[in-house]
Amino acid sequence: MSIRPLEGDFTILPRPARLSAVRLSDDTDPGLGERIMAMHLKKVATYPEWGRLLDAIPDVRVSTGA
Repeated sequence: MSIRPLEGDFTILPRPARLSAVRLSDDTDPGLGERIMAMHLKKVATYPEWGRLLDAIPDVRVSTGA
């Protein structure tokens, strides 16, 4: 499953001064973080313009695999 960027992403993502990942889950599955990162990297690969917007945010702490 690939999650498409939202229309507002292209308006909002150029504006943040900082972006950091937040882990909020009560799921005890040890592989959850890896699966979420795999989904993120697939989205970046599928929508490279969206990934470039993330990369342009200063102090970004969410990997785009680039």
